Amino acid sequence: MLYTESGEPFELILDYKEFAVHLILEDLFKVALAVFGGMSGRKVNKFRIAREKYGVRVSKAKKIRALVLPEAPLILECKLHSYHIIGDHYLIVGDPIEVYGDLKKEPLVYFMGEGS
Repeated sequence: MLYTESGEPFELILDYKEFAVHLILEDLFKVALAVFGGMSGRKVNKFRIAREKYGVRVSKAKKIRALVLPEAPLILECKLHSYHIIGDHYLIVGDPIEVYGDLKKEPLVYFMGEGS
């Protein structure tokens, strides 16, 4: 994952040394952009907004101290392995310690601008 140094997710990953990665379904795309990609966690509780405004289920992760979206077809719970400076961003590298989801659902994936 890539983050700017000033970003709250980057700071939380450094503090807790763990994080979750989700592949999402198309029906979560708008929530992902509006809430998780478009709001500051310093100002609002993103998971509360996703749950209350958009009806998204939220639960505790299985092995890390984080919240996850259990409807995601793939969830990776990771321990921080390392991070590297790439220009004005940091590349976060994690070791997956728990992987789960409903793999019968097809995640939304973009490659070079093409969605599937």
